[in-house]
Amino acid sequence: MSKIDFSYLNSLTEGDSELIQDLVDVFKIQVPEYLLNLKKTIDEENTEMLERIVHKAKSSVQVFGLEELAKKLNEIEIDISESNGTFKESYTSILPYFEKETQQALKDLEELGY
Repeated sequence: MSKIDFSYLNSLTEGDSELIQDLVDVFKIQVPEYLLNLKKTIDEENTEMLERIVHKAKSSVQVFGLEELAKKLNEIEIDISESNGTFKESYTSILPYFEKETQQALKDLEELGY
């Protein structure tokens, strides 16, 4: 079963299939970039950049209805903000989860013909 929820995307685009395809195409480009940047900033323990990346990634995954992933990204964003930029090992747990969820979403989009 697909984890993609098109409710928000359909609302946002008013069902415009061309615009939906454009957003899917952008998502397909962004996911590998986000993953690469997440890995890099976590390896470097760069919380300032990590906070920016999780904020951007959160918005992207929310558009496609990946609410659990968006929630986890939001938790990290808030935690970084509240910890005054102190890096925590727990941030590394987002990598495998982000990769698993977004790879499944990309697969689902492909199976749906996008």
